[in-house]
Amino acid sequence: MKENIKKILDISDKTYYNWKNQNRPIIELLHKYFTDSEIEEFLQTGEIINFEATNYIKNNFMKINKNKYIQSFKSTSSSLRSIYEEYIKDFYFYFLSNLKNKKNFFSSTDYEYESNLIEKYDFNKALSDYIFKNQEKEFEKGNFDKRLLYLKEKLEKEHTNFIEFTDENFSNEDNAKSKTDNFNFNEKKEKQNLIKEIIEHSQKQFEHIYNHLSFIQYWDNDMYFFINYLIKTDFELFINSNNDELLYHAIGFLVYSNNNFKEEDILYDNKVSVVNEIYGYFSENKNEINKELIKEISLEFEKLDEFKNYKRISEYLKKINKELSKEEIYKIILEPKKLEKINKEIEEFERNKFGEKILENLIS
Repeated sequence: MKENIKKILDISDKTYYNWKNQNRPIIELLHKYFTDSEIEEFLQTGEIINFEATNYIKNNFMKINKNKYIQSFKSTSSSLRSIYEEYIKDFYFYFLSNLKNKKNFFSSTDYEYESNLIEKYDFNKALSDYIFKNQEKEFEKGNFDKRLLYLKEKLEKEHTNFIEFTDENFSNEDNAKSKTDNFNFNEKKEKQNLIKEIIEHSQKQFEHIYNHLSFIQYWDNDMYFFINYLIKTDFELFINSNNDELLYHAIGFLVYSNNNFKEEDILYDNKVSVVNEIYGYFSENKNEINKELIKEISLEFEKLDEFKNYKRISEYLKKINKELSKEEIYKIILEPKKLEKINKEIEEFERNKFGEKILENLIS
């Protein structure tokens, strides 16, 4: 093997032994992962058939399951990003992030063992857990009391409006105001109504999510291995797919799995709105799509505004033939007064350009 390593690295006998004694990584890598015959084959043909075959099988597996994945969502007649109900998106991203965070998920190399793990984390359990978790939040004293207070204020306002309407339109009627003047809030009854409303809302959510995403329960082992591969690679395949729907799924996964949202401070529609905003930026700026940048923004959502400001300022500077370094632009962004000043300049510039265009159209 030594002779073939010397050939492939174009080194002398002395250098080979020096590198080996120094534990150079390249020498260790070649000894650990390649046989002498494989290195010989590469030197003679420029490829290693076993590796080529493995890559072909892997790429074919990825292609087949990516198409199956896309088809799963097409069968619902609605892509995930175009679904109106935010809680459906929230559940799916919750489902994906839980696959990542599940302890020992796909930890063994034994296929049968992994298959058993897959079966344990089933769709119906995930959906039930999600619904009950959200319902528990609704019933927490602080949240429940807030909703009850909101209801009381709403009913009181309706009562007040009715009083004002009555006084204005039936002022000559005897005792018109006295009959309707007192506002009575039946707290016990309204609590019961609110409990019933929360339970019914949870049931509707369960039904809607099930109707849209029940195909998940029919995913086979290959699909779960495919998704596990996506998770381990931070959905890079989807990010680089040039497919808007798959990009949306990738961003959703990264936001939900990388962000430590405080459950008591944020609702599902807020989390989905973060996904929507990040997706909106990258769908309009496809040349900026890359895994590391999307991961960075998913982890620190505030950075999206920095990127937007940077893009806006740099485009403005090009239009006025002025150059600033990246560091200088970020200094402006990080100083509120300077940022406000340049934003006013940009707005004025855009107004003038718009006015010139209107004038040009009128003349022509």
